[in-house]
Amino acid sequence: MKSFSRIIGQVVRGFGAASGRSNDQRFLNGTIQEQRKYFIQKGIDFHEIHNGTINIATSDELKIKRARHEVNDLSWSENMPAENFLFFDSYIQTSNKMYQGWLYLPFKDQPKLNLKKLEFLMPKLPNLNEGDQLEVFLNDEQIIVS
Repeated sequence: MKSFSRIIGQVVRGFGAASGRSNDQRFLNGTIQEQRKYFIQKGIDFHEIHNGTINIATSDELKIKRARHEVNDLSWSENMPAENFLFFDSYIQTSNKMYQGWLYLPFKDQPKLNLKKLEFLMPKLPNLNEGDQLEVFLNDEQIIVS
């Protein structure tokens, strides 16, 4: 049976590139929409995943153990150099429901968890606002929480 560690985080504003809300003319539909087909081809479940990230700030220290999925050297856009991606099983608990998705980590060279802001790919969470506190659960076999 898998075990998960619980962290508390606060929803923070992202750049809007993932969802297409930024003014970046290269990604009018958002980067997640552009990347989705490649991730599905690699066998990553995106069935209910929203085209945007939920950015969560946490003070917990996280270390990578091993990703559930790893996609290397992916050329997903002519406007960007190839990137690498790690996906970790995760759940987000709101006041009345548990959502399953991914901790999403794009990187160029060496993967590093940005302790100031983590990016999650989840189904659309209703009534989510900047500043909301959320419970996040991360797979102990994939991420070390200390």
